[in-house]
Amino acid sequence: MSEAEEPRAGAGAPTAGWPEDRPWSDDELDEELAAEIDQTLARRGSVLEGLESTVAERPSATIVPPKHLRTTAGRQALAAVRVAQTPAERLEVLEGDVLGVGGMSVVRRGKQTALDREVAVKELPERQRESEHAAVELLQEAWVTGRLEHPNVVPVYDLALDEEGRPRLVMKRIEGVRWTDLMQDPDRVRDRYGASDAMTWHLNVFMQVCHAIHFAHGRGVIHRDIKPDNVMVGAYGEVYVLDWGIAVASGEGAMLPTGEGSSIAGTPPYMAPEMIDGRKATIRTDVYLLGGLLYELVAGKPPHHGTSLKEIARKVLISNPTIPADTEPELAALIRKALARNPSERFEDAESLRRAVQELLERREARALAQAALTDLERLESLAAVAHHSDEDERVEVYDLFGACRFGFRAALARDPDSRVAREGLETAIETMVELELARGAAGVAASLLAEMTTPPASLTERVEQARATEAARRAKLERIAFHHDRRVATRPRWIVLWILTAVWCAVPLGQSILETELTWFREIVRPLLYCVLLLVLLAWKRKELTANLFNRKVWGVAMTIFAAEAVFTVGQWLADLPIEIAAIQDDGMRGVAIAALAIFVEPVLWIGAVGSFSTFLLATRWPEYRLLLSATANLLIMGPLIWAWRPSRLERDS
Repeated sequence: MSEAEEPRAGAGAPTAGWPEDRPWSDDELDEELAAEIDQTLARRGSVLEGLESTVAERPSATIVPPKHLRTTAGRQALAAVRVAQTPAERLEVLEGDVLGVGGMSVVRRGKQTALDREVAVKELPERQRESEHAAVELLQEAWVTGRLEHPNVVPVYDLALDEEGRPRLVMKRIEGVRWTDLMQDPDRVRDRYGASDAMTWHLNVFMQVCHAIHFAHGRGVIHRDIKPDNVMVGAYGEVYVLDWGIAVASGEGAMLPTGEGSSIAGTPPYMAPEMIDGRKATIRTDVYLLGGLLYELVAGKPPHHGTSLKEIARKVLISNPTIPADTEPELAALIRKALARNPSERFEDAESLRRAVQELLERREARALAQAALTDLERLESLAAVAHHSDEDERVEVYDLFGACRFGFRAALARDPDSRVAREGLETAIETMVELELARGAAGVAASLLAEMTTPPASLTERVEQARATEAARRAKLERIAFHHDRRVATRPRWIVLWILTAVWCAVPLGQSILETELTWFREIVRPLLYCVLLLVLLAWKRKELTANLFNRKVWGVAMTIFAAEAVFTVGQWLADLPIEIAAIQDDGMRGVAIAALAIFVEPVLWIGAVGSFSTFLLATRWPEYRLLLSATANLLIMGPLIWAWRPSRLERDS
């Protein structure tokens, strides 16, 4: 018996006050099966009667096979220990500190002085100290457990002999409780291990038990006594499978019995049918016992119980315990399969059963995730209906809810790809957002979301395609508008033309001032017309680039209009018989108005030129003799800032 295995009266077995399973009468059984069961009970009657007193005293006690059925494994272990025994002074056993007592062993607290660590020391009880059979039993357990180096099997540190040559099994001391106690106290599970869902926690413990049993099967060992009393849970949630004392070999050649014969071994309320009728124990026998653990998790009691061993044996052979009606259907199906009467109908091995439980937990988690996402989906649908004309905070909440929904449903599908609720919920959430994006006019976003749907409605697909076509047309129109108003088009040709115009426009009045040419109506009318001709020549030279978009066409059209308007205005002044000096000065004022208009609608930097033109007009009115020099200066103030603002390097950098 392992450390902390102190037997408790009736633990793990039927007790007074338990609700009885629905009684099975012979009339309710298949006639052939009933006859087979009666024959088995008759054939095994003498064996069962010989064990009746043991079960009457302690129904949950393990039935140990007669010593003549044991193999030489224990004797060989005993011989090995006698040859290579550990000095007694290296192990201190505290005689008064008993951790557990069983029929064949007692567990005491000890200390390995060399390693300065506390251990559990399993040794023979006082009444068995002279029994070589008991020593062999203990050493066989040590032999088996020592071979099973696994995180879920209690480590064996050493085999030692006491001063009288009796064996001692030195094991890890486990600070924990038996699984039985935790099954009966959900509050303790929550308080000790922080488990909000006790059943999920127990199923995770169960999967660790399956790991240990599957590992043992891989080493050729069948436990035969799997029950909650033989599972301990440590203070940090570590799980250990104990008591391998009646383990048998799963094949030939091992130093263990094969589990085949007339003897009965195991704990009756948990036994598999083949353990009663004398068939050979197999890996699927342990699978049955594991199913008994699951049954006790949902029913709160072992699969089989009765007032006598024969009654329990009968129920074992029938092997049809009643599963509580409120048991989760998927879990109930696993239990029925694990407890199948026919071994071939059970799970193939412990790992298959473990994986089935793991998949069940994943599906359960998927349902929880999907349910949480459904709650968010309800809120999402109510907000999305009005979100396109809601305030910014509500729109942000809509997108947050959609993110939560999508994550929840996808997480659920990752755990259970067949979850219809999660798949339909995800489709509904995406469809809701597609509708919202269509209402907002965001066809591109709607199309991206639509691509996530597995089977989008045809009508929704058509609406998204129409919206995308409309958005594409609108985008193309906006791109055309943007292109036609983009001053970065033809920057270099335009800059060259501006330089040429600046040079001519500033040089003409400056040259007239230097040469002191006489003012004539002919010259005043022809000069702006010559500017128009020059501009036409330049446009013809770079026609493709300079007329590529509307902005450039407007720039040259406005320039042409200013020069042509100046010629027309001068003709009007001549026809009005105004003095030519006054007419020339008025031209500067008229030019200032035109440049100011351009500064408002085209290029703000032209305000420099507009102010310059107005200043020229006022100064020339006071000092007309400087009009030409002032006019050249005003032209330079118009063109210079424009050349600086429209230089190619600046416009290209702003692109």
